[in-house]
Amino acid sequence: MPPDLIIFRIKRSNHDVGPSLIPLGKVLPLLIFFLSLMFLTVTAQNISPTSSEIHLIYTGNISGALDDCGCDEVLAGGLTRISTIINEFRQREQNLLVVDGGDFLNSYSTPRANRMVIRLLPHLGYDALNIGDQEFVETTDFWERIDKPIVNALSLVSANISWVGSPSLHPYVIKKLPGARIAITGLVERAAFEFIQPRDIQLTPVNKAMKRIERVLTSSSDLQIVLFHGNWSGARQLVEHFPWIDVIVLSHSQKQRVESIKNTILVECGSEGEYIGHLQMKKEVDGWSYTNEFIPVEKRIHADGELKKIVDKFYQGY
Repeated sequence: MPPDLIIFRIKRSNHDVGPSLIPLGKVLPLLIFFLSLMFLTVTAQNISPTSSEIHLIYTGNISGALDDCGCDEVLAGGLTRISTIINEFRQREQNLLVVDGGDFLNSYSTPRANRMVIRLLPHLGYDALNIGDQEFVETTDFWERIDKPIVNALSLVSANISWVGSPSLHPYVIKKLPGARIAITGLVERAAFEFIQPRDIQLTPVNKAMKRIERVLTSSSDLQIVLFHGNWSGARQLVEHFPWIDVIVLSHSQKQRVESIKNTILVECGSEGEYIGHLQMKKEVDGWSYTNEFIPVEKRIHADGELKKIVDKFYQGY
């Protein structure tokens, strides 16, 4: 599948100010100062031409696929092969972020298998994992029984969900890469809990949660990413209320889609880990350009050796 290319500009941030009058006597020193800055910028770009490129690997709707989802004769999906692809990106790309939109646990109760998913995920080195409805398929007690060091290694983010005894959930994270600061937050729609309905969770409305963190996200980052667990209509409404969002990574609807609304790009990579998404974000002179591709997780891809041993031993115990 050829990559979908979408190019658009990021508007000025909320804290930018308009032009002001400058006394004539100060024009020349300021001109010299800005010319020197331009020279330094060009020089820095020549030294590190790739520093303005950010590679975002995104997954979603993995649904507990450990090794081979058995989807068809070509696609395998599964965490063991996803790990291989992520590791290959890490070897060749310096500015790499890895995120997940949620539903990484199975959609039905399989306590042992779901605990294995939790055990494997830290090996993939996610920068942010969003909470979806399937993360409560074993009830909230499931999370209390997981060792805290393992849970803390998951990098869970959510700005609008909590429950009694919940692990440490960050409402957002700020990642500093050469050339840019990236804010990542997570949200889950109430409508996502149609089939799995845990009684003891507390959900803050999506818009209310975003308003709480809007100022800090826009003032402390150059690029804003929202991991949105819900349907596409809900994501589109989010863009209407918060047009400063640059990227929305969706999960839950299990669709493979790319869409742009004004200055925001929305992506979702499918289900069962059959595909992972790769969004290349390149900083241009007057904005950002985006190139998206869906990478098939095929059977011909060698599984991560370390994770494969863990999974094989797990299956032998059945």
